[in-house]
Amino acid sequence: MDQVLECLIAARKKLDKPENWIQKAYHIGHRACLVGALNFHCINSEHADATNARDFLKNMLGEIPEKWNDAVGRTHTEVLAALDRAIDLRRDSRVLPEHVDLGGEA
Repeated sequence: MDQVLECLIAARKKLDKPENWIQKAYHIGHRACLVGALNFHCINSEHADATNARDFLKNMLGEIPEKWNDAVGRTHTEVLAALDRAIDLRRDSRVLPEHVDLGGEA
């Protein structure tokens, strides 16, 4: 599996419940912010790449993920939606080139 995709999916699972998500810190006990959840998975996996996953989120969000996560008024629902979108975009970016019909003859 793609290492970035693996990290995004693991972070989504880690933050699935509202009580697992926090702001203003990477980790507190079992709780984590968006980037903390990426890092948590990568510490426990020799294949995952938190830096590239963070960069992927930065490009998608248009700002530093830590700052986005910690924005006043940010909700757990928005964080999960961002992870879902990132997962979909990453899957699409890996699948699309193989499935584009260029109109040529087979």
